[in-house]
Amino acid sequence: MNISKQARDCLNDSQVESLRVINRLAVHCGTRASLVGGTVRDLILGRNIRDLDVTVECDPSVLFEGLPRGYDVDVIKRSQFKTLKVRVRKIVIDVAMSRSERYNTEGALPMVYPSTLEEDLSRRDITINAIAMSLSENSWGTIIDLHNGVSDVKSRIIRVLHNKSFEDDPTRIFRAIKYAHRLG
Repeated sequence: MNISKQARDCLNDSQVESLRVINRLAVHCGTRASLVGGTVRDLILGRNIRDLDVTVECDPSVLFEGLPRGYDVDVIKRSQFKTLKVRVRKIVIDVAMSRSERYNTEGALPMVYPSTLEEDLSRRDITINAIAMSLSENSWGTIIDLHNGVSDVKSRIIRVLHNKSFEDDPTRIFRAIKYAHRLG
């Protein structure tokens, strides 16, 4: 499935160009960048996009080290989970490391480890948030959907990805309720 048409309809030109900049930086570092989660879900639903969430298969800070001024990119905030909030040409984007997680105890903050995009999608909470869209020039708009999230979006189903999801992070229960209400 390819949603490049929905991306053209729902993203403004500045958002598209900013995502292309992130992709070029990822390619330069030898990795891949993908739009993920709720952003992709909302594109499928045809909603205007305010929040851009990207994952890269490396520590995202590597993408932004030593950039020349012409790139117009600023790192605004860093988190302990290898996530950056960056401004690319006035567009704010959350850029996270594709990761796997391990919880030492139920409800504890996770320990994060680098992983592939596919592993990252499999550790998420619900299927409709476990969808990605390629940002690669050759496959822009191609959906990566290992857990039938697109079908669940279209059927308006909230389905948990794995049995330990709510044990790992009990706040996921509230997120599932929020999405059920917001998405009907």
